[in-house]
Amino acid sequence: MKEKVGSIEAIALVLIIVINHCIISFPKNIIASTYSASIINVIFITILALIFIHFVSKFLNKFNDKNILGISEFLGGKTLKYIVGVLFLIYFLFVVSITLRSFCESLKIIYFQNYAITFIIGLFILAIVTCNFLGLKSIVRSNLIISPLLIISIVFVFVGNIKNFNYDHIYPILGNGTFTTFISGMSNIYAFSSIAIIYFLPSYLKNNKEIKVISYTSTILSGVLLLISIASVLLIFDNLESIEQILPLYLVARVIEFGRFFQRIDAVFLLIWIISIISYLSFIVALCNNIFKELFNIENSNMLNGIWGLIVLGISLFPKNLAFIRFLENYVYKYSVIGIVFVFSFVILLLAYIKKKREFIHEKEQKKIL
Repeated sequence: MKEKVGSIEAIALVLIIVINHCIISFPKNIIASTYSASIINVIFITILALIFIHFVSKFLNKFNDKNILGISEFLGGKTLKYIVGVLFLIYFLFVVSITLRSFCESLKIIYFQNYAITFIIGLFILAIVTCNFLGLKSIVRSNLIISPLLIISIVFVFVGNIKNFNYDHIYPILGNGTFTTFISGMSNIYAFSSIAIIYFLPSYLKNNKEIKVISYTSTILSGVLLLISIASVLLIFDNLESIEQILPLYLVARVIEFGRFFQRIDAVFLLIWIISIISYLSFIVALCNNIFKELFNIENSNMLNGIWGLIVLGISLFPKNLAFIRFLENYVYKYSVIGIVFVFSFVILLLAYIKKKREFIHEKEQKKIL
């Protein structure tokens, strides 16, 4: 890996994933599952994510600059490395495709009713492929610029609507009960899907010892931004049916009024969010490039950019209607995150950590004998 990133750039890469999903779907999905208890549920899953990330960073620290592919090879040889690599390639391409389709569907409804969805998606893919030809360093730097603007937009949407909030929406405080909030609601930890990026960060970082700080900082900030996004949606809308087809934060932004000068500020936010979705998806495609390079020892992966673009276009156009897209977002995406990011990958890191520790103890005992 020739391109290396600093800790602030790494935090921005993790954050932009959570922020973009907050803009597209997380608030309405979490509110749909935990209702008035959504704010408490987000605090709960943030604590769980911090506990989870504590162990992940501890395991990763044991392997210096090895990412999850290198760790998988250490644990189970090249076979396991290929299995993990291909699984993450499928996962990332699926995420890129469904995220892009969902965002473009909202854009079509808001501004481009007369344009075919294929045309809108095609423009985004063209931008993503072009960004990847410019290189990972360009993507990382542009992401570092856009991330603060994204954070400001989300905070502004929250602060600008404080006077419009209906605080009765938080009652009953535990929604449909403790089971829904804390047991079945535990599955909402999928909102921290950005942890998948942390698994690959060691091979990108200039200083691998900063993985713990990066992990904790990005998780805490993700939790705060998720909380603000959900609070904004929950305290504004009486029901979710009115926001089912459009970006929830966009609709919240439309409620803001600061006199004539600040009318239609939602259009400014939407422009920022369009740039951010391109930045986010460009990085994921770049990550797919690097995974493929590491698996098959390809020196120049630029030729793959067009192939990824065609694959993303195909998967994006596969859902025939909005109902199927929502199903993929609410169930397939959710449980693939839980299965791949939170269970499968964690088990690999845990087993590799145990194997590494046993080897260290064995070497120590051998030195004593000698």
